Amino acid sequence: MRSLLNAVILLISACWLASPAVAEQLVDLYKVQTLVTSQAAAERERAATEALARLLVRVTGDPKIAENAELQPYMKRAQNYVLQFGYARTEATLTQEDGTQVPATALNFSFSEVAINKLLRKLKLPIWPYNRPGLLVWLVEDQWQGGRTLLRDADTQQALREQALTRGLPLMFPIWDLEDQMAISAEQLWSFDQDALRTASARYQPDVIVVGRYSRTSSGELRGVWEWIDGDDSDLLDAKGDSLQALAAPMVDKIANTLAARYAIQPGQDDGLQLVMQVQGVKAFDRYRKILSYLEQHEALRDVQLVQVEGDSLWLNLYPEADLAHLQRAFQLDRKLSPLPTLVPADGSPTNPLMFEWAGE
Repeated sequence: MRSLLNAVILLISACWLASPAVAEQLVDLYKVQTLVTSQAAAERERAATEALARLLVRVTGDPKIAENAELQPYMKRAQNYVLQFGYARTEATLTQEDGTQVPATALNFSFSEVAINKLLRKLKLPIWPYNRPGLLVWLVEDQWQGGRTLLRDADTQQALREQALTRGLPLMFPIWDLEDQMAISAEQLWSFDQDALRTASARYQPDVIVVGRYSRTSSGELRGVWEWIDGDDSDLLDAKGDSLQALAAPMVDKIANTLAARYAIQPGQDDGLQLVMQVQGVKAFDRYRKILSYLEQHEALRDVQLVQVEGDSLWLNLYPEADLAHLQRAFQLDRKLSPLPTLVPADGSPTNPLMFEWAGE
């Protein structure tokens, strides 16, 4: 009996330890779904232009990018950038000009990442790379008689994911298991208790913590407040809407605008910049290969040159597409290179190189 009890305890413990955090949403920036009323070529052409406009907002981080005058000739030829498309059934409807509702069909586009990024570089427009800060979202509803409750149902999460997708933001949600419930309560979430929020969120390792609180009016309108914590900074935003997506829209836009300004690359901004970098702790060929592969594929770098191998250190010349501050933020977000302490802030010059240790797998 004792051995059976121990086995059960071990099994329960293993399940608790193995409980994964809810993973970040994998955002495919180059896939867009639109709604159409027919499969006619003219309708597909119109939908492709609309889809490209939405995609460019995600990829550049600029909500008004589709109004750029230089892009207009390319917007008219949006289908040139489509790799493939397909139709799918949907229960959605579209409103005609006369106000009537007609059945809609989903039209899914897959655009060419290579062609889109080549176009943006050609026009020297911003590119916000795939690797983006992950947002952990806590959402609390005041249900009056039911009290304040953390929402974690699939419909709520899907509504928030769909809104975040408009700007290409990856979301994750708390499991709300015993560990979460011991770390923070719905009342602490409602009061935006930052100390408790940071403690409860630490296990998920988010880049940005988002907490929303709202209630419904007698007319069904949602009214609430969003707070997000970004490092040592935090901000608040009032919001209202007739749906969760409408409630989340201003929060998503403000966070996306802030993060895009920090991480988006402006091609041609620093064409002549060259930085010297030393990477220490390269004790095996496999690690050497991973470091070079990581840097050569990095979207913030135009070129990488290996200068020399000295003991367990690599010396490299970097030719960035962004300024030094942007590049350092990108490295920090990737979590592949750990900066080494220096007496003075490294500026990437030959006498004061950027110094890192490989932290990747």
